[in-house]
Amino acid sequence: MIYSPFLLSVGMIGLLVLAVVAPNESGNWQLRRDIIDNWRTVLHHPVYRCFLIFFLIVFIGGFYSENINFWIRRLQLKLPFLLLPFAFVAAPKLERQQYLGLYYFLVAILTLTCIGIGINYALNFEAITDALGRGRSMPTPRNHIRFSLMMAIGIIAGAYLFLEKFYLKHPKERWWILGMTLFLFGFIHILSVRSGVLVLYISIFLLILYGIFQSKRYILGIGILVGLAFLPFLAYQLLPGFKQKVDYTRWNIKMYQEGTGEDYSDAERLISLKVGWSIFKNHPWLGVGTGDIKDVVKDQYQQNYPTYEHPKNPHNQFLSVLATHGIIGLGFFLWAFFYPLFYQKNYRHPLLFALYIIIFFSFMMENTLETSIGLAIYLFFVLFDLKFIENLKNVHSNTT
Repeated sequence: MIYSPFLLSVGMIGLLVLAVVAPNESGNWQLRRDIIDNWRTVLHHPVYRCFLIFFLIVFIGGFYSENINFWIRRLQLKLPFLLLPFAFVAAPKLERQQYLGLYYFLVAILTLTCIGIGINYALNFEAITDALGRGRSMPTPRNHIRFSLMMAIGIIAGAYLFLEKFYLKHPKERWWILGMTLFLFGFIHILSVRSGVLVLYISIFLLILYGIFQSKRYILGIGILVGLAFLPFLAYQLLPGFKQKVDYTRWNIKMYQEGTGEDYSDAERLISLKVGWSIFKNHPWLGVGTGDIKDVVKDQYQQNYPTYEHPKNPHNQFLSVLATHGIIGLGFFLWAFFYPLFYQKNYRHPLLFALYIIIFFSFMMENTLETSIGLAIYLFFVLFDLKFIENLKNVHSNTT
């Protein structure tokens, strides 16, 4: 997810292969005997069935599209919604050590990656800081926005690991975990990706709020929230890159309001939203269809914004679904997205709850599920969490 689209594809294919074949007692690989049963589980289990809806929305949207080639490409992108639930159903049950151990690895690999990014920043401090002040991003592996989402997940996971007193070999490891988590929390401000910082603060705020009502420690909770609100102002004063990014955003919005900022990144985002809303108003119930959305967006830009050479789909997942599949499609989309969280009160699990907050609010600013890495982040971690929660419920039911 962090470094290589090729390895990401190989990893997904590997999970699927292991769901189909397995070694026998002699060590030879053969087809698994439970393939049909696992597919039946996907089709009949109310949670896993929800992921198929994402694929079906895109599939059905091709029947009223003219551009079949683009429809096929979108289906290829959405194939993990069809295949990964089957792979996770077929996977062995997750024990606590395995489950938290993977998040431990995520925190560690993000820390090492950010150290490398930080060294590059230090060696090119003036050039990168100046670029941040002109709306560009700090160099990161692959996409800086998706990387910041991974960092937000890693920071929440690191805090959870510390509170759970998790370690692999020695109890003192939890202090390493705390150190890495604090480092990542500081570095996400240095990275200055607005969407990543925003979803992190929203998730922390809501988790603390949930904890306040659970523990009824209102004074302590309010004090923590006040301190949390103060941190961005502190980052603005202490971190030049963060200050440059905030100042650029304010200036860009001011220029757009004055009608002179159309060539800048924030203006491009706002115009993409206008285009998406215009398409939705013209096709409110079913949208323009999976295959035709790209062509319709291009036509809208040519008619209303002819100076833009690179038309962009709406920078909002919900608006993209509305423009492509209409109100009906968005209704199914929202049902498929939220049902696994509320099924049997899964929201009580902190990591799944935090993941949903991060992904949901990323939808407000990006087309998270319209890229392979964004789709992989959502699908893998949600399915991974659901697999562990399922095991917890089975253990609880067996003991009672």
